[in-house]
Amino acid sequence: MAPINDVIKDLKSRDLGEHFTLREVAKKYKVNYLTLGRRWRGLELIQYIIKLIERGLPSTRKIIRNFLSKTTTIDRVRHLANSKLKYRLYFELLHRKITKYHLKAQDIYNIDKKGFLISLIGRSKRIFSRPCYCVNRSSLPLSLIYVAKKGAI
Repeated sequence: MAPINDVIKDLKSRDLGEHFTLREVAKKYKVNYLTLGRRWRGLELIQYIIKLIERGLPSTRKIIRNFLSKTTTIDRVRHLANSKLKYRLYFELLHRKITKYHLKAQDIYNIDKKGFLISLIGRSKRIFSRPCYCVNRSSLPLSLIYVAKKGAI
């Protein structure tokens, strides 16, 4: 068996959350650090894609690109939060709220970016200019959106 395969076997046998660096492991097994890094990230990416598919979240080019740009693995809490069950529970809750408050599709908008921070962080004020899209694919005209009073939607 090639030395790099021994290293990969060692890495796979480690406990989740166990601290190690690839540089240390490469030195221990006397293999090239860059080769080990490329091989390990490739295996990690394949395992990540398989887990996404198992959870009902098919991978996209953007997901893979974002994954590859990171050098560390996803932390355990975030990893456990990405499951088909959690997404289903979220959308069931969303459906209950829509039903409870008698919301129509044209009243539901999605804002992707955080940016409307007025007096939340020190004295800084910030308003973003990203479009807000409705479920029916229409968009809001440029305007200010304020938080509703408690209990009033």
